[in-house]
Amino acid sequence: MNHLANALMLNKTLKTLCLAKNDIGKAGVKHLATTVLQCNTTLQELDIASNRIGDAGAQHLANALKLNTTLRTLNLASNKICNSGVSYLAIAIKQNT
Repeated sequence: MNHLANALMLNKTLKTLCLAKNDIGKAGVKHLATTVLQCNTTLQELDIASNRIGDAGAQHLANALKLNTTLRTLNLASNKICNSGVSYLAIAIKQNT
């Protein structure tokens, strides 16, 4: 995941990225959040469904979403995100709009 995230960090053409069912986990989503979501300025859709990111992964995403202005669609289905993870994401989305 680290190599892919680093390669995508400065990509200027990618608009949609599907990483569903790749078992990236919370460590992988942390790297994705701190590289791609904070640096990439073209990504509009991200599908990371079924990756077991949990609340810790949701928190990493939330921190990145506070700064990201291009992402419009985010699929987080089947990631074992509970109330605290949803709360992190809701606060980030509210701050971003």
